[in-house]
Amino acid sequence: MGMYNQSAIECVRSLLGTEQTNELYTQAGFKKRIIPLLSYPIAPIMELTLLASKALEARGLGFEQAIDRIGQGYVLTYLDSPMGAVLKRATAGDPWRVLMAVPMAYKTTLSYGVRSVERLGPGEALFKGQGDFLGPLTIAAVLRTGLRSVSGKDLTVSVTSTARNAFDYTLSLKWPV
Repeated sequence: MGMYNQSAIECVRSLLGTEQTNELYTQAGFKKRIIPLLSYPIAPIMELTLLASKALEARGLGFEQAIDRIGQGYVLTYLDSPMGAVLKRATAGDPWRVLMAVPMAYKTTLSYGVRSVERLGPGEALFKGQGDFLGPLTIAAVLRTGLRSVSGKDLTVSVTSTARNAFDYTLSLKWPV
C-alpha cells in the first residue's frame, strides 16, 4: 500500500535529508506523489531501500547497520500513523499481543508475503516470513524497534534459517518476561 511506501520515504528523508531523498526517489523509479490508500509495486521501494542503505554506508555505517536504521524508521513511522495508533491501543503493550499483531499489520499495508508468529513459551517465539521481499534484516529491525516502542521490552532476534532465497526465513525471538 502507498502508506508503507510513504513511511519508507519519510524514514529515508529523516536519515538522509530532503535533497538526497528526492534524488534517490527519482533513481528508484517513483514517478509521482504516493497516495497512502493506493497499492503500488514493490520494486521501487526495494530499490529505494537499497539506495538509501548505500548512502548510509557512504556515511560510515555498515550494510547491516544501514538496513537496521531503515527498518527502525519504517516501524516508527508506521507507529505514528493512525493504523499504528490502533495497533498500540489494541495490544496494550503486551509483548506477545504486539508480536501476534505484526502479521495482520503487514497484511493491511503490503500486498506480498505471508508472515506468522509461533509461540514457543514465555518470552520466546518464532517469526516466519515467506515471499517477504523486505528480508530478515529489515524485519528484525522492525520487530526489535516495534516491540521496544510499544511494550518497552528489548527483543533479541536471530535468523535461525533461510530457505532457498532471502525472502523465506525464520527468526528466533526472545524478550524478558
